Amino acid sequence: TIGSEPSLMCGYITARSADQWPNAIIFVATSTTRKENSDPGTTIHKELVLRGVNTSRVRPETRGNSIHEHAQNIARQVGDTGLDLRVGIISADHRLRRMLLTFEKAGFANVSAITMETNSANLRTEQQNSTEDARPWVKDNGGKHSFGHQFFTNLHHEINIIREIFAHAYYKLRGWM
Repeated sequence: TIGSEPSLMCGYITARSADQWPNAIIFVATSTTRKENSDPGTTIHKELVLRGVNTSRVRPETRGNSIHEHAQNIARQVGDTGLDLRVGIISADHRLRRMLLTFEKAGFANVSAITMETNSANLRTEQQNSTEDARPWVKDNGGKHSFGHQFFTNLHHEINIIREIFAHAYYKLRGWM
C-alpha cells in the first residue's frame, strides 16, 4: 500500500536528513491508536529503507499517544547522556513550535526542526516559474481578487492552525512545554 502524502514526505525528508548525519539515530514516533495497516510509522520506516537508511538506525516510538508522551519516552530511551545530543524534529509546520518546546521541557538541550511543508514547497518551487504572485490569501485573477476561493482552498491549513492554537494552550496549561 502507498502511504499518505504526509507520511511519504516525512520519510523522504527524514531520509535526506539521515544522509547528512550518517551517525544519527532516527526515532519514528507514531500514535498507538492507529491500525497496523495504516500506521504512518510503518510507511515512514519503509520509505527510509527504500532510500537506503540502515534499519539498525531506525527506532520506533509507538508507546505514546501525544507529542508529550513521545518526548518523555524518547528521553527515557536515550537516558541522561543522550539529552545533550543534537535532536532534529521533522514534522508539519503548524506543529513544530509545540514539538520544540515539548522536547526541550522533556530535557533535550539542543533541539532543532525541519518542516515537511517548506521542503515540499521548495521541491515544487524549483520546478515552477518564479514569477508567481507570492501573496498567499489574495490571488490576482486578471485584476479580480478571489479571496473566497483562496480562503476555502486553504481551509485545511487554517483548521490545523486553529487546532494547534488550542493544543498549544492545553500543553502550556498542563506544564508540558
